Amino acid sequence: MKGNAASDRHQNNNLKAITAFAEFIGSETTFYWISTEDQVTKFLDTKIRPSSEYIRVKEDLDSWKAELNSWKAAVSNEVRVYQKVLSHHLA
Repeated sequence: MKGNAASDRHQNNNLKAITAFAEFIGSETTFYWISTEDQVTKFLDTKIRPSSEYIRVKEDLDSWKAELNSWKAAVSNEVRVYQKVLSHHLA
């Protein structure tokens, strides 16, 4: 990976993935003994998040966005009030 100028992060992520796959297949199995796609897809299936987790994260994000928008509106209104007060005070 160093030879083809892969970034350190990319190299690190590849090593983590290969290590996790090696732990999944076990110490008795070598990479040379992997002959079917099914052996790899079983491992990849363990890395997929359940849809319920995606839904929960999306709901949290939507809630956070709504809270942020309400704060933005409140701050925007306060800024307008202070601008009016300041402009009347300076006039």
